Amino acid sequence: RWPRGLVMALPLFGFADAMLQQLQTQWSAILNPIIKTTEGINATPPEVTILNSGVGIFKVPEDAFYLEIILIGGGGGGAASGTASIGSGTNGTNTTFGTSLLIGNGAQGGQSAGAGGTGGAVSLGGLAGVAVRGANGTGASLGQAANSAQLCGSPGGSTPLGGGGAGGPGGGAVGVPAAPNSGSGGGGASINGTAGSWTGSGGGAGGFVHVFITDKIQKTYNYNVGIKGTGGTAGTNGFAGGNAADGIIVVK
Repeated sequence: RWPRGLVMALPLFGFADAMLQQLQTQWSAILNPIIKTTEGINATPPEVTILNSGVGIFKVPEDAFYLEIILIGGGGGGAASGTASIGSGTNGTNTTFGTSLLIGNGAQGGQSAGAGGTGGAVSLGGLAGVAVRGANGTGASLGQAANSAQLCGSPGGSTPLGGGGAGGPGGGAVGVPAAPNSGSGGGGASINGTAGSWTGSGGGAGGFVHVFITDKIQKTYNYNVGIKGTGGTAGTNGFAGGNAADGIIVVK
């Protein structure tokens, strides 16, 4: 209630008390339903579960009235460098939650002497949320003349978590691996200046999904965390590509 002392302290006229009583009544009509609605709500922070590998079944806490889910598919490996027999990066695999409900596809590995890996596609399973296709890796470059170009490798694509692998530094080096469980692509290898060498292309990033499930929450959900692609095998006069990163699922 409004403090009576406040009324006495205000140099108002005889109707001041009536005005304050009216204001109190109006605000009570607005605030009381909110107070009653929030009474008894557990203010404990939501439980956070991080799934960074494997296949299994997620059991929903009995008192959960919503689920927030972030998932990312496995990234694609970076390609190797060299003049011949250049290895492509391997593809990442899909991350799923609810079998086919939410899907972050794995990305394509960087291609031998060619394009960067294509980022993973996504599916929200009809739910409202954010779905971001994985970024593509950067393509390869050709150093044509001997010792004229000690080119860096190409970077892998990054997810919203960041962490894409950098290309190997110029002068001849392996591609840099992506940050763990970011779902980002591995970096391509660099070249050492041998004529006709191709740098390694970067691997793509896995698909990213962020949704809230607020209706018809199941008791359990099957899940599968996507596996990273590996870097390509070094070609002739070249170097190996960088590994990508596994996917991840975060539930709270």
